[in-house]
Amino acid sequence: MSVWFLVLSAFAGDCEKVAIDGAALSSEGVRALAIRDVRGSVAVVGGDGAEVKATGKSCADGAIRLVKRDGVVTLVVKGGEEVALVIEVPRGLAVGVYGSVGPVDVRGTASIRVANTTGPVNVEDVRGAVFFDHVVGTVTLRGIGGEVASSDVTGGVQVL
Repeated sequence: MSVWFLVLSAFAGDCEKVAIDGAALSSEGVRALAIRDVRGSVAVVGGDGAEVKATGKSCADGAIRLVKRDGVVTLVVKGGEEVALVIEVPRGLAVGVYGSVGPVDVRGTASIRVANTTGPVNVEDVRGAVFFDHVVGTVTLRGIGGEVASSDVTGGVQVL
């Protein structure tokens, strides 16, 4: 099991954004990314790289953790700090977002599952299945190549 910790520090007084940089794990043997309990914006971008890499900003002390176990990389923000994250993944990974509060944007992945999430969700260019369960917010879909299934979405689903 591989674990990376990044500690974020806010400056006293003003809330200046503090960069999160360098959290990366090899995607060798990885079939999925699970993002859990994030407060703030999350963007997942599929690309040609061979790593799962998290970058972004935060206004509070906290820790971001990437854990690789049994073919799944899990990203967790400890302590409920508000963040703005961009996670780059290889195009072949399935992605799951669970327990998130804030906007979610997913582009260019193999599939996506969003559950127990509050905030708008935008999904583009996903070649496989797309599932939504218990989402409070508008869901917008573009360029979906597989099955789309949803239950308990407050705010509606738009397929463009």
